[in-house]
Amino acid sequence: MIRRSVFMAFLAVAATLTAQGQNTASTRIALVSLQETITRTQEGQQRTQQLRTKYKPEEDNIKAKQAEIARLQNQLAEGSNIMSDAAKRKLQRSIETKRREAQRAVEDAEAAFQKEVQALQQELYGKVRVIIRDYMIEKDYSLILDISNPQTPVVDAKTELLITNDIIERYDQKHPVTAATSSSGAPAAAQD
Repeated sequence: MIRRSVFMAFLAVAATLTAQGQNTASTRIALVSLQETITRTQEGQQRTQQLRTKYKPEEDNIKAKQAEIARLQNQLAEGSNIMSDAAKRKLQRSIETKRREAQRAVEDAEAAFQKEVQALQQELYGKVRVIIRDYMIEKDYSLILDISNPQTPVVDAKTELLITNDIIERYDQKHPVTAATSSSGAPAAAQD
């Protein structure tokens, strides 16, 4: 939806430029990678690390389940010649049950992690938008396009049009992070 509105804004500016004819020299366009901006800000990096730390116990639990499955599979392979058919079936059922449990644990952890990542990205995106808006006004840009998505309408551009690093620098200045964090995982630094 955001991409569509950016594309529509681009088309509107293009139509305006065509109508204005000679005023095209005063129109300024810049490019920013929102995804890169969000992930490279100090806050984005810190909060992403906090999420990874939060989900580390689940990751370790899943690895332990996978190791147990591998151990049982080895036990089945090594003992298949000497095990009774009933013992083999019981071990195979146990392996299959543990495999399903591990798969469910992976799916649940991935879904929970992705949900939190998306919420974090939305939060940071809101803050980044304010920085971009201020930058656009200050630098007198008419249009700033997001080039994060490979499907963006921008095919190629001069590197001078890229403002991602400027936006990251301004974001980090406006929203500094501290080593200490609150219990909710949000930075302890005061937010504007």
